[in-house]
Amino acid sequence: QKVDITQRTLTVQGYAHMYVAPNICYIKFSSASTDKESASVAFKSNAIIMGRIAEELKAKGVEEKDMQTLNVHLSPQYRYEGVTNKKFHDGYLVQQDLQVKIRDLS
Repeated sequence: QKVDITQRTLTVQGYAHMYVAPNICYIKFSSASTDKESASVAFKSNAIIMGRIAEELKAKGVEEKDMQTLNVHLSPQYRYEGVTNKKFHDGYLVQQDLQVKIRDLS
């Protein structure tokens, strides 16, 4: 085969690194509450805990717009009897996650 010597190729390869100081930090707070009898009690207990966390964050200067609930999960809890492997209702579990954006890292 004949090779076309007029064809030219230029290949360039390079790498770059950039270092910057962070200006925002995200923190996730999680809370879990249980109650043997009532999902409502477990939910209210968890709401009190997360409310206290939010109030403390506000007192430290975090704005409400920088707090976001990521997850609220309610589930029944079960235990299993060892010999018969029967399932028994054992209460309720509430889990909640709160994401906080920290803008002032100084």
